[in-house]
Amino acid sequence: MTRATPPRPARSHSARPRPASAPHRAKALSIWAVAVALILAGCTAGTPTGSGAGAPASGPAGHALPPSAFASLAGRGPGVRDSTLRLAAVGPNVVASATRDGNVAEPAYRVSSDGGRTWSDGRLSDVARAAATPSDDRSGILLGRPASGGSGAVWFDYGRTTDARHTWTSTDGRVWERRAIQGVDPQASVVAGVATADGIVLVGSTAGSDGAGHPAAWTSTDGLRFTGRSIPAGGWFSAVAARGRTLVAVGGRDRADDQADRVREPVVFRSTDAGATWKPAGVPTPEDGEFSFTLTDVEGSGSGFAAVGTFYRDDYEVAALTSRDGASWALAPELTMAGGSATGAQIVRTPRADVVLANVDSAQGSETRVVRREGPGWSTIGRPASGPATIMDAVSAGDAVVAAADVRQADGHGRPEAWLLSAGGAGLESVPLAVPAEGAPVVEGLRFVRDAAGVRVAGAAQGASVVWARPRHDASGAAASDAGFGPPSLVADSDRESVSGGVAHGDEVLLFGRRDVGGSEYAQTWLQRGGTTAVSGPDTFSTTGLYRFSDIHGAAWAGDRWVVVGERSGNGDVRASALVATSADGVHWQAGRHQRVFRRGDGYGKSDALTDLDGLAGTSRTMLSVAGLGAGLVAVGSVTERGLYRPAAWLSSDKATWRLVPLPLGRASEAGAHEVAVLGTTIVAAGRAMIGRNLRTHAWTSTDAGKTWREAPLGPDDSPDRVKLVVARGRIVALVGTEPGRGLMLLTSADGSSWHPVDAPALAVPTGAPWRMSAADLTPAGDGVDVLVRTSSASDGRSTVVHVPLR
Repeated sequence: MTRATPPRPARSHSARPRPASAPHRAKALSIWAVAVALILAGCTAGTPTGSGAGAPASGPAGHALPPSAFASLAGRGPGVRDSTLRLAAVGPNVVASATRDGNVAEPAYRVSSDGGRTWSDGRLSDVARAAATPSDDRSGILLGRPASGGSGAVWFDYGRTTDARHTWTSTDGRVWERRAIQGVDPQASVVAGVATADGIVLVGSTAGSDGAGHPAAWTSTDGLRFTGRSIPAGGWFSAVAARGRTLVAVGGRDRADDQADRVREPVVFRSTDAGATWKPAGVPTPEDGEFSFTLTDVEGSGSGFAAVGTFYRDDYEVAALTSRDGASWALAPELTMAGGSATGAQIVRTPRADVVLANVDSAQGSETRVVRREGPGWSTIGRPASGPATIMDAVSAGDAVVAAADVRQADGHGRPEAWLLSAGGAGLESVPLAVPAEGAPVVEGLRFVRDAAGVRVAGAAQGASVVWARPRHDASGAAASDAGFGPPSLVADSDRESVSGGVAHGDEVLLFGRRDVGGSEYAQTWLQRGGTTAVSGPDTFSTTGLYRFSDIHGAAWAGDRWVVVGERSGNGDVRASALVATSADGVHWQAGRHQRVFRRGDGYGKSDALTDLDGLAGTSRTMLSVAGLGAGLVAVGSVTERGLYRPAAWLSSDKATWRLVPLPLGRASEAGAHEVAVLGTTIVAAGRAMIGRNLRTHAWTSTDAGKTWREAPLGPDDSPDRVKLVVARGRIVALVGTEPGRGLMLLTSADGSSWHPVDAPALAVPTGAPWRMSAADLTPAGDGVDVLVRTSSASDGRSTVVHVPLR
């Protein structure tokens, strides 16, 4: 049985915090919601994470720089990392499904035949490796079932591409094949599964025609051909378990009324016919747990079922429940994991005991707690002293428990370990789960930073944040130096810090990114001037502490000051608010002010205000891009209304006070703007819009400095890639995708209404080429523009720059 990814708790500044978030894959995510997550992560839909400087099978021709242009850091390891996703066990045989993040993200496997004490490597077969695509994604659902005849086991590791589902399968855990599966919508959120004597059952959620999420289940006799099963409820499933032909699926749902005293409640469904039909079951609520209570995991055994979840009392705590038949449930004796906010609770049943594992977050960081119940009460189990860790998954292997832990090292990087709890054991034993990873140095250019000295690119090299620089193009558009970009300059040498972009003015460069403090991420800036760097503190752009975060998504030099925009929250994924701040010196920052208060109060506080910048429950604000507009500023992004995304702009005439301006939706059900460019009084905002079931690039244009707006599609019909905008040679230039992954298109416009394609053969992927291309960034350069692109095959990837003249 596999579970959904452990959720990250919400981060609250009110007296009643947001309930722990359901994992992204556990909630019914629309295509649009997935796109937003990719935008905020700085990725492009369909592009694998992880990157490297090694050359793929082939790459763009013409003015592309050679692969060595983005050099790696000298004297440093390749930076390839292994991260364990899931475990599955059949008897003493245990398989670990992992991802190797190197040049691209690739499947990796570990197999044990002695209950997790020793491990050996698995691999993809030559045929499976040849069938892999750059858009392969892991669903995190690993299952094992006894083979027919009772000898050995069959293993399934489910995944998907942009438009299809597949699974990796193995009969020994050592060699894996790739098989297509049928009957599961690629856009559905499939998060967990269980193997039974009748076959395989998967659960998750789907988005209805109203955009709301609904629990979903799929059944199969062979693990390849599935039939969808209707679940008449709202919400999502997080886990499923079986006892014979009786199945129980658990999860949660959000209450639609944000003013209610109960904002999140559990969902439990039971099937007595191997998943063909489902009926709801009720569960008791822990004392004082009415405000928020959801279930995150369930296990079945010969004696019945056991489930765990989190509820809010004075903080987020763990509750356990038991049932003999899956229909009638009772609370187990109360268990205590004091000292923080519990999240990602998992339960494992062995013949002798129930074991609960949870990650507990506090202002000091995150730690793992483990308790066991063999009799009437719970006892604490000691854990290895290998460092702060997060439990990713846990299974029973005979009488023992095997857990996969991601152990945080001093430099912020994680190291996978197997933690073993033997029957009657007093504590968990640690066993190495991964061998040192090898490969080409991991190098990726993320965004342009351009200044008077030349063109810079901010990115990552072997786990560190770096900047590469080269001289500016000359007037003819040719590169001023045949050597291309020079060696990387180190900005931050820790996985706890990351640079995502920057902007320059004169001899000053302002870089922005984020820093991890105690398990929460906060916006951070680096001001580089005259060989010195001033770094902002974690509380510069928001308050710090449990349930709080901040992030910068865009920046600009506004004539007399720096301006940064993004998002911040004091309550996790609820009340997300716009982050906007200005600084004359890049060191001391002043937060932007709202112009209007729209209303006050929600389920988390009756006096808090919904403003142009501040969100309440179900009504978030996020800024993604900013530009100068005359003597003022314009920013674009999105707001949410009852969980649906809406495009938005913000205007400021004094660079300090901001007014929210909703942008028209047109035929779209959801949309958001993430780029803005200004040419005189013409503003063009660009982003994505969901029209029917198609996600495509879209534009909003104002010719009167933001007073009125009109909307229209931008680029090809089948382009879901993130669009980029700049002003170059007196025109607005847009960079959009063509057929997903198959190339890029440049469009220019003098008025924001009429767009004209630019001849750019170097941005096309040849027919049949075994690699994909996505846009990273765009900047003016000489007689045209430079395009920072990412090319990825199934086994390699690189970043490069293509110069395109504008005639």
